[in-house]
Amino acid sequence: MRCGCTRCWTVGRAPTPPRRVWPIFASTTNRRRIRIKRNCCKCWGRSKRPSRLKCGAADVKELAAGCGLIHVETGEHASLDGIATVSELYLNRAQSRRYDQLAIEQFGIPGIVLMENAARNCVDVMEAVGISGEVLVACGRGNNGGDGYSMARHLALRGYAVHVVEADSQGAYSDDAAVNREILLQTGWQLHGPDHLPALQSSVGCCVDALLGTGARGEPRPPFAELITQLNALDCPRWAVDLPSGLDCDTGECARATFHADHTCTFVAKKAAMRHRQAADACGQIHVVDVGAPRSVLEALLQEPPA
Repeated sequence: MRCGCTRCWTVGRAPTPPRRVWPIFASTTNRRRIRIKRNCCKCWGRSKRPSRLKCGAADVKELAAGCGLIHVETGEHASLDGIATVSELYLNRAQSRRYDQLAIEQFGIPGIVLMENAARNCVDVMEAVGISGEVLVACGRGNNGGDGYSMARHLALRGYAVHVVEADSQGAYSDDAAVNREILLQTGWQLHGPDHLPALQSSVGCCVDALLGTGARGEPRPPFAELITQLNALDCPRWAVDLPSGLDCDTGECARATFHADHTCTFVAKKAAMRHRQAADACGQIHVVDVGAPRSVLEALLQEPPA
């Protein structure tokens, strides 16, 4: 997102050089807190001054015309009104969990609905980029795995040949993951174990990592580590769901067994790990995917104290 220096959209006094970081506001009603990260416009401190009459949502739409990157902060005065996309917003592990909690408890959106929307929208992105050959979806037992089970169903409904590999089918599943897994079983799907992966290598044209999500920390345990290594060895486009398995959501540290994706479909907003340079190779191209919740859910999250 850019500063919009071709328009006088800010409120109050203009920052003057040579300061490098200035707190300024983009709306008189919402008082959105936006911080310019570098000297972004030659007109600051000169004849062209911000005008109260030409500020607010209409002017925020012109942010893309400027030259300075911005960062939207969370906190008491944060708001998203008038901003079409928040490309520089990052959520940490606690905020990602809290977003789901707000959507479910305060806005009445069942978790299974969020999962279904997320999975369907991920498949939309995959189709837009291009899918060739058979698709392998590797699923864990948590909600990330639930996304994978749902994605497998949507891919099959669109005519793709899909294979589901489960890292570990013996443990307990999250409630929503169990629902989507049971749907596959009731409709006659055969769910494979990791030992079936070598037989699929020659036919797979695309693989999806839905093993571990934002809640995972540290080194993946067996059999996840071995399965991640096998997936990385596949000669095909690789997709990660929300976050590559083995990548720490907060620190961006990569475990020894980290899935290396060509594309990552991350939900709601980028994750804090994606700020870090070492995460770039693991994430590949990042696609921010909507989960079907109203924008007010994210706005409610941003108005809470930072986690």
